[in-house]
Amino acid sequence: MYEVIEELVRKSKSHSLYSYELWQHFEPLCTKWAHKLKEVDYSVEDLMQESYLILCTAIDTYNQDKEISFSAYYKVMLYRWGSNYRRKNREVLVVEEREENFWDRIQDEQVQVEQQILQKEVVKSIEWALHRLSEKERKLMIKLYFSEKSLNDLATAEGLSYKALTSKKYYLLKKLKKIFEENPDLLCI
Repeated sequence: MYEVIEELVRKSKSHSLYSYELWQHFEPLCTKWAHKLKEVDYSVEDLMQESYLILCTAIDTYNQDKEISFSAYYKVMLYRWGSNYRRKNREVLVVEEREENFWDRIQDEQVQVEQQILQKEVVKSIEWALHRLSEKERKLMIKLYFSEKSLNDLATAEGLSYKALTSKKYYLLKKLKKIFEENPDLLCI
């Protein structure tokens, strides 16, 4: 099983189709993880999507030369994200609610549902637009916006100067803007 996963990771780095196959190996783990975290005020479906995004980030940042299996690497990334999420929300959960805020909270929850639906549509549109970029450009955009590295660190990792990386970032954003302009129905959200 270890060799199969490592091979899928290697293939996923060159073609995103294999990341779904890799995702199927980790789906039971992610389902269990999502059910544990849903108690912190999040839906299981959203957490499963988060775990897939974390998998994509793990694929991009994983170094097969290090002596850690991808499974362990991915589990650590899931655990860290979940721990950070719990810590951020724990403070909110401890705050006592007063009765006068009850009606405001109900209205806020309705707004939150609408915002979540809109957010999902925006994510779908962005994902569609990202898939119109080349594989290399898409990976760079994912690293720029989803990795926890600074631009300096990312430039060093990519073998570029800071200025070259910011130029590429600007170019890719212009390219995405053009994609959205050519497909105005995506922006009706």
